[in-house]
Amino acid sequence: MNKWKIQSKVNFLELLSVDENELDTILEEKKKTYYSHYKNKKDGQRLIYSMETSSKLYLLQKQLHSKFFCDIYFPSCVYGFIKNKCYIDFLTPHCSMFKTKYFLRLDIKNFFDSITVEDVRECFENYIEQDCKAEEHDYIQKKLIEITTYKEQFVQGAVTSPTISNLVFRKCDIRIEKYCETLNVTYTRYADDLLFSSNKNIIHSSRFIRAIQTIIKDRNFKINTNKTIKAKNEISLGGYVISDHVRFSRKKMKNINKLIYDMNSKSQTQLTKEEKYTLRNQFAGYRALLIQMYKYTTDDYEKKKLSSKINTIEDIISKKF
Repeated sequence: MNKWKIQSKVNFLELLSVDENELDTILEEKKKTYYSHYKNKKDGQRLIYSMETSSKLYLLQKQLHSKFFCDIYFPSCVYGFIKNKCYIDFLTPHCSMFKTKYFLRLDIKNFFDSITVEDVRECFENYIEQDCKAEEHDYIQKKLIEITTYKEQFVQGAVTSPTISNLVFRKCDIRIEKYCETLNVTYTRYADDLLFSSNKNIIHSSRFIRAIQTIIKDRNFKINTNKTIKAKNEISLGGYVISDHVRFSRKKMKNINKLIYDMNSKSQTQLTKEEKYTLRNQFAGYRALLIQMYKYTTDDYEKKKLSSKINTIEDIISKKF
């Protein structure tokens, strides 16, 4: 029995820890679970749907994710939304001691918005046992779609959406990985970020980029050409620089140092309750990033600098908040 395939209707309901009537009730109240808001983008605004974390549907999605989706195997090139993997893991395969190294970053345009309900339906076909009765198969597929989508759309705010996006893109990952292997090119993906590296500049060629475009076009994805980055010897992405090792970019370190300086220049009485809440979250976030980087750093001098910065932030958190 495959633990990553749903065997029957009974198995499906057991997986969710609900009975049929309870599931129907939860799905009928779906509209009460989601709320919308707009997120600013460079080219305008995007409508985002989020979920009430106290809702039964949210808990149901978490159950589906932890009891089922987490057991599904993903290609080794995938790092986004994967348990025990982080953004630095996505970057480190591209580190090299070679003097000359070429990098290419491609961005998938509107990654989540490009995924349709039909894509989700087709994806779920692979995870329902073939021997399952036709009536039960249709029930499982229908309910999976109802649980994981909203208003007949694949929405980013669902708990299960990140993993489902990986499932939908899986065939593309496998094809890209195989193509890159023939050219001795390293490939990793973190959500909509595709990163390639090679000791030869083949990845900077229009032919290589067109090949990747052709592969992802089969799943109706497109490359955002405005975000394509070609680099030699080192590349900066998401506040990190990749060369022979991964380090924080100067801009990110400057932002951290500025926040520390500004905080030390203020007294508690100068801050509102809302400002304290925001700043505490910022410091906690930077502390987590620094600790993560510390774990990946092998240079003793770099580790010492990171440790000092972590201690400074922890001191601020304990004294200022």
